[in-house]
Amino acid sequence: MQNFNLDGIRVGVLGGGVSSEREISLISSRQAFNLLQDNKIESIFIEITTTDKEEIRELLASKSIDLAFIALHGGFGEDGKIQSIL
Repeated sequence: MQNFNLDGIRVGVLGGGVSSEREISLISSRQAFNLLQDNKIESIFIEITTTDKEEIRELLASKSIDLAFIALHGGFGEDGKIQSIL
C-alpha cells in the first residue's frame, strides 16, 4: 500500500446529512475524524444539515478544506449530490 503525505492538507470530514441514516453517519464520521486527529492529520468535522447547494457551498468555503472525506449515508451522500457540489 502506498503512503500519502497529507502535510499541509486540511481534511473536511462530512457527516450527518438529512437522510434516515443521519445518526449512523454522525457515528461513522466522528470515528473517521477522531482517527485523523489521532494520526496528527489536520482535519475538521463538518456537519451537513441541509440539501441546499448554495448553503453547503458557503459552509464548505468557510472551512477552507483541501480534501473532503464523505461519511454521509443514504440519499444525498451516496447518490452523487454532495459530490456534484464538491
